[in-house]
Amino acid sequence: MTGFAILQMHCAVFWLVDRKGHFMTKWFDFWQQYPRQADSYAYLQQVGKTVGSMPITEQQLRTLVGSVKKAMVLQRGDRVLDLCCGNGIITKEIARECEFVVGIDFSKSLIDTATEYNSRQNIKYIQMDVLRMEELLDEYRSVFNKVLWYEALAFFDPHEFEFVLKMILEMSNGDPIIFVGSVLDKARIWNFFNTFRRKFFYVMQIILLRREVGLGRWWRASEVQRVCRNLGFRACVHYQDPILHTAHYRFDVTISKGGN
Repeated sequence: MTGFAILQMHCAVFWLVDRKGHFMTKWFDFWQQYPRQADSYAYLQQVGKTVGSMPITEQQLRTLVGSVKKAMVLQRGDRVLDLCCGNGIITKEIARECEFVVGIDFSKSLIDTATEYNSRQNIKYIQMDVLRMEELLDEYRSVFNKVLWYEALAFFDPHEFEFVLKMILEMSNGDPIIFVGSVLDKARIWNFFNTFRRKFFYVMQIILLRREVGLGRWWRASEVQRVCRNLGFRACVHYQDPILHTAHYRFDVTISKGGN
């Protein structure tokens, strides 16, 4: 997500601090409420794909979708698992290129929108926390060969990331292509907090008050690669197309076992 005004709103409403000073973010509450602030057909605003409170351009959206399709090497026979699929704006597009897609998201409001407005015959949407994916093993064990996880790794820590990768292995054919898109880049954090106002905000809210401001966890590429390597995956990190509104502070990762 982008937009400093949105970030400030996150900080004002959606943070809790425990006795040890660690933050606990109310992501569940946020993703139930935030999408409802936008109109039913304002799909980009619902999922925070905005710049200066305005939706990203059609060119940026086409570039985003194209980069996903290219990274996943989509083919007609692919069976795709879309984690944290949101309102389905990307899900619907990749479904045009594959056999079927199962999209998972814990937000009822986003899944309702996806089901009503961004569905196809070869898409199934499921409202579920990704960390409970093991409940789907009876139905989807060894089913998928491609996985999309776009702009959501920020809401998981390394242990949860490892758990999700393990679940993907259980639900895949053993050698899936996993595209983890638009990861917050710790090495380029100042490209986002790039003005005096934003830097002051970062120091006060995040460093001193230890508040989570709504963006989530910033990752170093080496952290992502380390988690993947521990499970026998190979992670290839690459920068985004400069056209994208997030290219200056996010990176993409393509993960596989090496056979693809």
